[in-house]
Amino acid sequence: MPEIDDGETVEIQGSAKDPYILRNVGGVHSCSCPAWRNQSTAIERRTCKHLRQYCGQDAEKERLGGEIPTNAARPRKASTTSSSSTGGAAVGKPLSKYEVGRSFSLLKVKSMHDAEAIVLEHLPGTGRHKGRLGALSVELANGTKFAVGTGFSDAERDNPPPIGGIITFRYQELSDRGVPRFPAYVRLRTDIDQLTSNIENEPAGVKVLAGATSVKTNNASMSGASPGASGGPSAPQKVTSPSTGSTAPRMFEFSEGTSSKFWEVVLSGNEVTVRFGKIGTAGQSKPKPFPSAAAAKKYYDDLIIEKTGKGYVEVGDASGGTADD
Repeated sequence: MPEIDDGETVEIQGSAKDPYILRNVGGVHSCSCPAWRNQSTAIERRTCKHLRQYCGQDAEKERLGGEIPTNAARPRKASTTSSSSTGGAAVGKPLSKYEVGRSFSLLKVKSMHDAEAIVLEHLPGTGRHKGRLGALSVELANGTKFAVGTGFSDAERDNPPPIGGIITFRYQELSDRGVPRFPAYVRLRTDIDQLTSNIENEPAGVKVLAGATSVKTNNASMSGASPGASGGPSAPQKVTSPSTGSTAPRMFEFSEGTSSKFWEVVLSGNEVTVRFGKIGTAGQSKPKPFPSAAAAKKYYDDLIIEKTGKGYVEVGDASGGTADD
């Protein structure tokens, strides 16, 4: 291996744009790299990878008395972990050079989590996605509602997951309100028919998507009747139920532009069941149980307020009385 004579200067290319300068002044070897400059030891005891690369590992050990200082020999490792306060870890390609601006030798690895949600509605697309799916309106097992608008292929946007189906999505973290940040669609779950919450497998520091309830898809009409002759869903019919606090189905319709939808809700004891879809179809129904009849009634009332606020108009009998009236 070559040696650096006293008073000699050598250039060696490192990871920076400009080469580093190696010097020998009175037997003291130095390098212009930050690793050599920032060592907390006497200058005659310093070394760096550029000196070892040029002079040789054994020669540097001999110059320093047979041992490489710990702070100079410790290799720099890419971080493989990230804390909850960071967006992930940056992993660099070994021996890559520094690049100004965007670097193709660095890979940012983000911490992501998976969860399941049930599809509530297909939201129309805009721009290049006009005329097909733009996003899915979904709901977690704990009742949190949000939209998933990325992760779909063109084929999946043309033929989106059905309303009432369960999807797996990936997200980065939860907001203070428990809403997933940056959710992205992964796949349709055909192997399960209910939402679950796996507390034990939730990553540390991430809020648990708790409060799971059984949610099953049922294509049959809640009232057991097919759409009427007018092309719309059948009119609300009285149903009997021994449970207290039960109501007859209440039907609502929404028509604007090319959108023509219906929504029906019925309260039966501690369970609220909704049926929804395009006018002229049987739609799909979704039951949601609650721990008490009071909680179900509150949810029932809130749903009606929400739908009427979105422009849905009630059709048929608007009394919403109990099934025993």
